[in-house]
Amino acid sequence: MRSVTDGIQVTARSADKQRMSSQKQITVYKMAARETSASDAEIVLPGRGLQYEGRISYLTTEGCLIDTKCRLEPGTVVEVWMRTEGMPLRVLANLVERRDQGVEFHFHAMTNQKMDQIEILRGELAEEAARIDVSRRA
Repeated sequence: MRSVTDGIQVTARSADKQRMSSQKQITVYKMAARETSASDAEIVLPGRGLQYEGRISYLTTEGCLIDTKCRLEPGTVVEVWMRTEGMPLRVLANLVERRDQGVEFHFHAMTNQKMDQIEILRGELAEEAARIDVSRRA
């Protein structure tokens, strides 16, 4: 019998397939959880399979600046993949400019729901920045 609860996998086995009583063995494994950050982002070239990982350093409903090693040319149409409240958010964008501090993107027109998600993500980014600032002072 297996179940996954709160990041812990519990496996119970009975050697004799009898009722699970005092003979049962329970092994607990800590699942390998990938550390994620609100600022994590991926730049995806649709139809080509190219992906570049990066971190959001600036975000508005108009566009964003992402710290990445992306070597695409200005004008390239990409999807910017982000996460907010644990849910994926994908936005179509044009690469505007490569800078020393990252790559600037301008978002295409989007639904009000996606704009709301971006505003929520902006709040998550601000909270994360505040937590990092507090931990650096400690």
